[in-house]
Amino acid sequence: MDKPEIYDRVHIGINQVTRYLEKYIESQSQKEVLIYICKREIKPLKLCEHLLYMAAVAKVKLIPMPADSEQQLGKTLDLHKASVILVEAVENKEDSLLFDAKQVPMVEAPWLRNSIGELPKYETNYVKTIETTVPIVTKPLDIKENMVMNSWNSSLDQTAFVDTQTTQIIEKTV
Repeated sequence: MDKPEIYDRVHIGINQVTRYLEKYIESQSQKEVLIYICKREIKPLKLCEHLLYMAAVAKVKLIPMPADSEQQLGKTLDLHKASVILVEAVENKEDSLLFDAKQVPMVEAPWLRNSIGELPKYETNYVKTIETTVPIVTKPLDIKENMVMNSWNSSLDQTAFVDTQTTQIIEKTV
């Protein structure tokens, strides 16, 4: 039995899809690539979390599959199970895949755009200021603040008095 033509353009499994996406991002290719993922069956989900970010950087569509599709995809591909499938879609050959994929939005991650060499876009600040001619006046201390300041100053004076006595005693002994 001959392999179907699409066989060379299909990548199955998390590792194979990750390797393909790494090369795809480096080459900045413009191929139409679709990733089908059975995220409900992948345990732990951390195994495929990076595919979301890679799809955003590569500007590739990530299409979630319905529940229990991992086993069905595996049977179709003569495997135990298939959780992630990447397809390089050719326009005249996989029209039905491309039509379905047009309804799926692209993965957006604006914070990752600079990772592929785009220039950062800065926004200008809008700081509102008012120019005034009113003089700055210090407000008078209230009664409590005045008492605290007086007690603090008197304690400093006592400390200074003790310090001068000890220095006089030290000077006499030396």
